[in-house]
Amino acid sequence: MLDWLTVGGLNWVPAVILAVATRANLLALLSGGTEAFFAHYLHPWPAEFSTNLVQDVSGCLLMGLTTTLGSRFWHDLVKALVDLRTGLKALPEVARRGAAPDVSRAFSVAAGELERHDTPAVMAVSEALRKAAENLQRRV
Repeated sequence: MLDWLTVGGLNWVPAVILAVATRANLLALLSGGTEAFFAHYLHPWPAEFSTNLVQDVSGCLLMGLTTTLGSRFWHDLVKALVDLRTGLKALPEVARRGAAPDVSRAFSVAAGELERHDTPAVMAVSEALRKAAENLQRRV
């Protein structure tokens, strides 16, 4: 159901409803910048009808429609990340343990390189890498 709402044929419907409900006006954003956009964003709609109201509704419709243009990209990106995480979890424990010494060595080398820079932030990262290398060595 969620896939159909985000990348299906009618994915523009919830996007337009959300844009109208939040007064996300693309025309205000393009013509007046962020100040004009946020002057109305998340504020209630006016009770009286005016030409600005027609422009506001049109801008919200455009915002909803343009939002759906990028939904396929984000949907595919999140799906790829979930697949990657699932694939990594499926690796046999032996394969992960076999890679641990190489990763530990890489962490140690990176920590040594970082120690040449004498700033507190870099030294903290270097120490964290050394501890991670030690933890990996203990697991193997």
